[in-house]
Amino acid sequence: MSDKTFMEQVKAYGLHKVLGTLDDDPDNLLRLLAWVDRLDRDDNFLSQRNLFRDILEHPDNNWYQLIHSLWTDIDDEVRTTLLENFVVNAGVIGYARQQKAKEENGCNIPWAILMDPTSACNLRCTGCWRRSTATS
Repeated sequence: MSDKTFMEQVKAYGLHKVLGTLDDDPDNLLRLLAWVDRLDRDDNFLSQRNLFRDILEHPDNNWYQLIHSLWTDIDDEVRTTLLENFVVNAGVIGYARQQKAKEENGCNIPWAILMDPTSACNLRCTGCWRRSTATS
């Protein structure tokens, strides 16, 4: 059972299909960005679109090379999951939910929450700052 509403499921399905066009040719990113320009009528994502457009219009840019490495260096399923989680779930659906909660509660809602273990944590999780400072 999904926690997405029917309309969110419709949006997610449509965006999944649109992102699927990138599997055939990552150079479709600029065309996809032009499509997003028409859909984002309120310019909620204008600064992000402008940043990506600037990157995609300069192939000698390091960021351009990094984006294209998603198609040359990363497994297809990992890339699909990454794009769906950040673009669809966090970006489109999450932004709408965030704005609704902001209005309902009269407070700012963060995009992400950082979980920070206490210094008493005895686990040695890979990548955690506590791993490097934990005593033996």
